[in-house]
Amino acid sequence: EIVCIQEHWLWEFQKNWFEDNIENFQFLARCHDSNENLSNFNIPRGRSGVAILWKNDISNKVSKLDVGNERIVAVELNFDTKICLINVYMPTNKADSQYGYRECLDNLFDIIRRFETSHIIVLCGDLNGSLLQTRNNKHDIMLKDFVNEHCLSTGAHYTCQPTFYHFNGTVTSQIDYILTSNPEILKSYTVYDRQPENVSPHVPVGAELNICAPVKSMDTRIQNMNSSKSTPRIAYSWRKLDQDK
Repeated sequence: EIVCIQEHWLWEFQKNWFEDNIENFQFLARCHDSNENLSNFNIPRGRSGVAILWKNDISNKVSKLDVGNERIVAVELNFDTKICLINVYMPTNKADSQYGYRECLDNLFDIIRRFETSHIIVLCGDLNGSLLQTRNNKHDIMLKDFVNEHCLSTGAHYTCQPTFYHFNGTVTSQIDYILTSNPEILKSYTVYDRQPENVSPHVPVGAELNICAPVKSMDTRIQNMNSSKSTPRIAYSWRKLDQDK
């Protein structure tokens, strides 16, 4: 029902690609240049970008939140339980990257503090830091401290299975997660196996949530069908169109 994407590599003027190519979904997307748009002339190779997509069937239960930055997007899920769903692509581990990593954590801190008393927090994405006990680089340490501070976890579904496979074929890691402030909301948690069709070094991570959405009654459905039948549809005769005019 809901898909969170990191590194879509689209620039701001290209992000309607989701609307044009993925049917029956609505989306909220941010790009690397969302705060400083690039021209579509001589654009460089795509970078970063995050997006949340959800099916039209639940669009009345999803609200876009005006929070985050070019690496962070969030929506509110208003089902029987209110959920703040945050999708993030954290900076890659490299020299002096701890400053950008800390800035993203500060942004996440503000969002979580704003919604944690009224919503269940679900944080997912490419965190470019690991919760594995065998990993302790600068990103890992900051991420573990942040997760512990906000009591985020995958609950009983924790697994050591890698989510990242380096192109050199020897290095693996676990840096993609779905974390929540209430583990009971996670009905299942899956780290998918590698597939030949997947050209990304990452594998998908999925979760099924224990939430309920009200379904329209049969009477309402029949009324909607009848009302749609009674509404005349306009069909244009394109062959008779005055193209010059």
